[in-house]
Amino acid sequence: MKSYEIMYDNNVVGSAVVITEGLYYKFVCQCVLYEPDMYRVYVADENTTLDLGVCMPTGNQFSLTKRIPQKKLKGEKIRFCIRRSDKSVGQNIVPIQEGQPFEYMDKLENARVEIRDNAVCLVISGI
Repeated sequence: MKSYEIMYDNNVVGSAVVITEGLYYKFVCQCVLYEPDMYRVYVADENTTLDLGVCMPTGNQFSLTKRIPQKKLKGEKIRFCIRRSDKSVGQNIVPIQEGQPFEYMDKLENARVEIRDNAVCLVISGI
């Protein structure tokens, strides 16, 4: 198990723990982000950059847990960064209700968080 810093705009915003599970790596990422937006975590080695997915709000942090095959990262030095997701045109607002299932998990790739009318919402393209 190794721990790495997660960078955003040349600042450390969190940590990523990498756990070897057989032929897979398990990434457990925790970030503190202060702007209401959708962020994606990336891991890179000397040759490859992989999109691990969207950080989800958990309390006062954002987190992401992901497993990938070890063969996708072959380099010796890995690093993590976080970037804002691309904002697309033609978006819809989806309210997030605590304790309710979220119907649009498969569409989060093009989503971002916004605060509208004192409510936290996801802006999702293509729904």
